[in-house]
Amino acid sequence: MIKRGAKRTIASYLNQCKKTGTCWIWQGAISGFGYPVANISGRGSFTYLHRWIYEQVYGPIQEGFVVDHMCNNPKCLNPNHLQSITRAANIARNPMSGWRGYHKRRTKRAD
Repeated sequence: MIKRGAKRTIASYLNQCKKTGTCWIWQGAISGFGYPVANISGRGSFTYLHRWIYEQVYGPIQEGFVVDHMCNNPKCLNPNHLQSITRAANIARNPMSGWRGYHKRRTKRAD
Protein backbone atom coordinates (compact mmCIF):
# COMPACT_ATOMS: atom_id res chain seq x y z
CA MET A 1 0.00 0.00 0.00
CA ILE A 2 1.23 3.50 -0.86
CA LYS A 3 1.58 5.78 2.17
CA ARG A 4 -0.45 8.97 2.18
CA GLY A 5 1.43 11.66 0.28
CA ALA A 6 3.87 9.20 -1.30
CA LYS A 7 4.46 9.67 -5.00
CA ARG A 8 3.09 6.90 -7.19
CA THR A 9 4.43 5.88 -10.55
CA ILE A 10 2.60 5.64 -13.87
CA ALA A 11 2.96 1.86 -13.66
CA SER A 12 1.13 1.76 -10.33
CA TYR A 13 -1.90 3.37 -12.02
CA LEU A 14 -1.68 1.43 -15.26
CA ASN A 15 -1.55 -1.81 -13.25
CA GLN A 16 -5.09 -0.96 -12.11
CA CYS A 17 -6.34 -1.13 -15.69
CA LYS A 18 -8.03 -4.05 -17.39
CA LYS A 19 -6.36 -4.65 -20.76
CA THR A 20 -9.08 -5.24 -23.37
CA GLY A 21 -7.68 -5.42 -26.88
CA THR A 22 -5.68 -2.22 -27.26
CA CYS A 23 -7.54 -0.19 -24.59
CA TRP A 24 -6.43 -0.12 -20.95
CA ILE A 25 -9.64 0.42 -18.99
CA TRP A 26 -9.30 2.08 -15.57
CA GLN A 27 -10.91 0.05 -12.77
CA GLY A 28 -10.82 2.76 -10.10
CA ALA A 29 -12.72 5.97 -9.39
CA ILE A 30 -14.52 7.73 -12.24
CA SER A 31 -15.51 11.43 -12.33
CA GLY A 32 -19.06 12.60 -12.94
CA PHE A 33 -18.01 13.18 -16.56
CA GLY A 34 -16.84 9.56 -16.95
CA TYR A 35 -13.07 10.11 -16.75
CA PRO A 36 -10.63 8.20 -14.51
CA VAL A 37 -9.55 10.17 -11.42
CA ALA A 38 -7.14 9.58 -8.55
CA ASN A 39 -5.67 11.41 -5.58
CA ILE A 40 -2.17 11.88 -7.04
CA SER A 41 -1.00 14.60 -4.64
CA GLY A 42 -2.16 12.84 -1.48
CA ARG A 43 -3.87 16.07 -0.40
CA GLY A 44 -7.45 14.99 -1.02
CA SER A 45 -7.90 16.58 -4.45
CA PHE A 46 -8.51 14.46 -7.50
CA THR A 47 -6.62 14.59 -10.79
CA TYR A 48 -7.84 13.44 -14.20
CA LEU A 49 -5.58 10.46 -14.84
CA HIS A 50 -5.62 10.65 -18.65
CA ARG A 51 -4.18 14.20 -18.44
CA TRP A 52 -1.62 13.24 -15.77
CA ILE A 53 -0.44 10.17 -17.68
CA TYR A 54 -0.19 12.18 -20.91
CA GLU A 55 2.02 14.74 -19.14
CA GLN A 56 4.22 12.07 -17.57
CA VAL A 57 4.80 10.37 -20.94
CA TYR A 58 4.78 13.26 -23.45
CA GLY A 59 5.33 16.44 -21.42
CA PRO A 60 3.13 19.44 -20.58
CA ILE A 61 -0.20 19.99 -22.31
CA GLN A 62 -0.08 23.19 -24.35
CA GLU A 63 -2.34 26.01 -23.20
CA GLY A 64 -5.67 25.84 -25.03
CA PHE A 65 -5.27 22.11 -25.73
CA VAL A 66 -7.06 19.10 -24.24
CA VAL A 67 -6.13 15.41 -24.09
CA ASP A 68 -8.29 13.39 -26.46
CA HIS A 69 -8.90 9.65 -26.36
CA MET A 70 -8.34 8.58 -29.98
CA CYS A 71 -10.16 5.32 -29.15
CA ASN A 72 -13.25 7.33 -28.01
CA ASN A 73 -13.20 5.50 -24.67
CA PRO A 74 -12.88 8.03 -21.80
CA LYS A 75 -11.92 5.26 -19.33
CA CYS A 76 -8.89 4.21 -21.43
CA LEU A 77 -5.46 5.13 -20.05
CA ASN A 78 -3.29 3.61 -22.79
CA PRO A 79 -0.74 6.41 -23.48
CA ASN A 80 -0.75 5.42 -27.16
CA HIS A 81 -4.45 6.35 -27.32
CA LEU A 82 -3.97 9.84 -25.83
CA GLN A 83 -3.36 12.86 -28.03
CA SER A 84 -3.16 16.58 -27.29
CA ILE A 85 -5.49 18.54 -29.59
CA THR A 86 -7.36 21.84 -29.53
CA ARG A 87 -10.72 21.95 -27.81
CA ALA A 88 -12.33 22.83 -31.17
CA ALA A 89 -10.78 19.76 -32.81
CA ASN A 90 -11.98 17.61 -29.91
CA ILE A 91 -15.54 18.88 -30.30
CA ALA A 92 -15.39 18.42 -34.08
CA ARG A 93 -14.38 14.77 -33.62
CA ASN A 94 -17.41 14.04 -31.46
CA PRO A 95 -20.07 16.76 -31.39
CA MET A 96 -22.20 14.88 -28.81
CA SER A 97 -19.54 15.09 -26.09
CA GLY A 98 -17.13 17.55 -24.60
CA TRP A 99 -17.52 21.01 -23.19
CA ARG A 100 -19.94 22.23 -25.82
CA GLY A 101 -22.63 19.76 -24.71
CA TYR A 102 -21.91 20.45 -21.06
CA HIS A 103 -22.04 24.22 -21.62
CA LYS A 104 -25.37 23.96 -23.46
CA ARG A 105 -26.93 21.94 -20.65
CA ARG A 106 -25.59 24.25 -17.95
CA THR A 107 -26.78 27.46 -19.65
CA LYS A 108 -30.21 26.29 -20.81
CA ARG A 109 -32.81 28.68 -19.51
CA ALA A 110 -36.01 27.44 -17.95
CA ASP A 111 -38.98 29.30 -19.44
